[in-house]
Amino acid sequence: MMDDKQIKDFNEWGVTPPSTVTHGSDLNIQDSMKKLLPNSWKLEGNQLIGQTDMGELRQTIPTSHILVGSDPRGLPIFRKIDL
Repeated sequence: MMDDKQIKDFNEWGVTPPSTVTHGSDLNIQDSMKKLLPNSWKLEGNQLIGQTDMGELRQTIPTSHILVGSDPRGLPIFRKIDL
């Protein structure tokens, strides 16, 4: 969406502003997006790896924590290592 200044600039140059085509609202786009909730987790060094239908998701975590499992929602559970 163009603001008033951009439209004014196009008018001063004698050029028709480009038309906009709405592809859907933010809510429609979010609803149609594939959810990437991993279905399994593993820890390699300090890399937390979640397996999804579209591939791996990787996240670096502090080396002071280890993965101990996942909760009922599928989110990872960590435990802090006390030395």
